[in-house]
Amino acid sequence: MTAKPRAYRLKAIHRKMSWDTFWRTVPVRPGWKREYYDGKAHVRPSWSSAVYELDLARRPERRIPGLRTCMSSDRDELVDAFIDSFRYALEYADYPMKKYRLKAAEYVDGCFGTVRGEMSPASTVLERDGQIVAAAIIKVREKRPPLLDCLLVRPRCFRKGFATAVVARAANRLLRLGHSTLESGAMLANEPSLALHLAFGFREKPNYFTAQVRYHSAIYERERLVKYCGAKPEDLVELDERIAHHKAEYRHVMEMKENGIYRDPFLDIDDEEPR
Repeated sequence: MTAKPRAYRLKAIHRKMSWDTFWRTVPVRPGWKREYYDGKAHVRPSWSSAVYELDLARRPERRIPGLRTCMSSDRDELVDAFIDSFRYALEYADYPMKKYRLKAAEYVDGCFGTVRGEMSPASTVLERDGQIVAAAIIKVREKRPPLLDCLLVRPRCFRKGFATAVVARAANRLLRLGHSTLESGAMLANEPSLALHLAFGFREKPNYFTAQVRYHSAIYERERLVKYCGAKPEDLVELDERIAHHKAEYRHVMEMKENGIYRDPFLDIDDEEPR
């Protein structure tokens, strides 16, 4: 029997403050929805995301006791691991705890079912003392690359390399099964996940909406800093460099669209249109 996690969770902000304080203290960041109404600041993650692709190649695997294939009998333990892991995640920041637990069970049931594809035998968990502490769930889909559907690590096991370990094992098994590519996605507000994808070797796929969000967020943040915080040009050098970078990305995707070579990466992640 596993113990219930502590009640602490990452939550959206709904805080009373003045209009001026809101503009001075709440930054404009890609992936975050910021609003002001009823005398309060309302800040929550949006569902804007980045889509990633990994070319599969043989990767070194750490020999960690408890690293194994995910089985159907892991369902209840995986729900507990999900609840523990994602209570710090942005995806469920606005959910009350009761609804969050229901959503966790619903998502895990989808992992074992046919939602988003069929679970691959490459799916990997790491077990310690009878408890799943990390997992990489892979879904296989018709006419499209496999999807890294869920990657989780319990908070007490952060920064131990467990996420890399389960993904590396899963990727190597996908390669043995004849796959050449793995796809994944991450919310723009989830900066640790974005960094993890890049560190592991994933590359971000060109995305019109993502490029637009990053570019406009940087522009609006500059306007906020100048108008409400009195920022001088010398204070904005790094931000100006970021704006130039995002502008170039945005223009590149626009050119791809104009030349008819752009493909919406979300169509490869969702069930709207098979590749």
